[in-house]
Amino acid sequence: MRIALISFEYPPETPGGIATYASHATRMLAARGHEVTVFAGTVRSGRDEQFQGVRVVRIPCAERRSFHEPAVARLADAHGRTPFDVAEVPDLYAEGAGLRDRVPSLPIVLRAHTPLFIPAEIDYSALSRLPRLLWGLRRLGGGLVHRQPVRALCREALARISFRHAYHPAGDPERDVAMEADLVVPASRRLALRLERDWKLPADCLRILPYPHIAAPDLLALQPPGDVRVIGFHGGVRYFKGVHVLLAAFERVVRKHPGLRLVLAGASGMSPVASCSWRSWRKDEMLTWKDTLDWLRPAIDRLGDRVAIRGFVPPESLAGHLREADICVFPSLFDNFPSACLEAMSAARPIVATRSGGMEEMLAGGEAGLLVGPGDVRGLAEALCRLIEDPGLAGRLAREARRRLLAEYDPAVIAPRHEALYAEAIARRRSSVCR
Repeated sequence: MRIALISFEYPPETPGGIATYASHATRMLAARGHEVTVFAGTVRSGRDEQFQGVRVVRIPCAERRSFHEPAVARLADAHGRTPFDVAEVPDLYAEGAGLRDRVPSLPIVLRAHTPLFIPAEIDYSALSRLPRLLWGLRRLGGGLVHRQPVRALCREALARISFRHAYHPAGDPERDVAMEADLVVPASRRLALRLERDWKLPADCLRILPYPHIAAPDLLALQPPGDVRVIGFHGGVRYFKGVHVLLAAFERVVRKHPGLRLVLAGASGMSPVASCSWRSWRKDEMLTWKDTLDWLRPAIDRLGDRVAIRGFVPPESLAGHLREADICVFPSLFDNFPSACLEAMSAARPIVATRSGGMEEMLAGGEAGLLVGPGDVRGLAEALCRLIEDPGLAGRLAREARRRLLAEYDPAVIAPRHEALYAEAIARRRSSVCR
């Protein structure tokens, strides 16, 4: 097959979770003889390159939200010269917007990673119900004082009180692209259910397919750790990743095990900061945004040198981080199918994760790692202490995590299913065009 894939993120220049998936998927397909072209972003001058057997078309784009315009145009031009059999696009930032109009006959598979409305809803939860009510009343009262239109004021006040009033699927460009796709493919059942419920996607267009993972040799060379000295986290440092929950749990853990260290690895992003006070209410600043590490600084400072901040860890340095981590923890409030967890599984690390997104499926309901509820500080602390105090359990979970990764997510297992989905999308598009 001739396969086109749009993804602003693609290594080595534009890293990220989607970049990791795109790299593994395209390398898997190229190794099986398919001709794969990726239309990827760059902040430098555009160029074409071969990267690990995949043709990469680098498209200059300073603003990611507008990447769909040049990406779709370049793909359509390439398709006009030599047609592709199928195109894959991500949900994030609607990077496939306009492709159906430009090339109506091209089969499109939308890979659902984590649509923006899900972390946005979690960010809303930074402010609990009563403060949100006060925040909404503040908008309504302030607008009435200034004699603004009542109907619009009520809508804005309700949007502050409830995310369901703030978010409108019918106006979401990510949903629009999904509705135009021939198949929508999330990696986890939980995300599939969210898309069916919140986007009203027809169940017959949803197919669940886990991410493939090409385990790095230096990770497979690592042995399960012995005594626990370091707890490791790697991933985006954001509110919805639950790093604030991890810090609160770690404070509890070190009361019992004072010699432990926590290593946080990952780029820090902006997270919501809740402030419920007379001053913030009067100034209409009950919810603001701040760099996550700056927001977490008081908690980090309380723990002193027990916490190390590493920043973004490039792929070539990941083995060093995971070698140091005796337990890996992923406390996300939602995470569809995090590559970070797959990497920890390949490194045979005992894992504590949340029952959010796909991690419950990845860890086989608790058979390959311990699971706790999202946001459960006490449960997270207890799970960490359980692994610290039971090396036998930690070792069994570490070995089972690696075994499961190789048995379930290796390209040899995923590739035939991936190809079958493309073939189904091609058949569905042909059937639609012929009607």
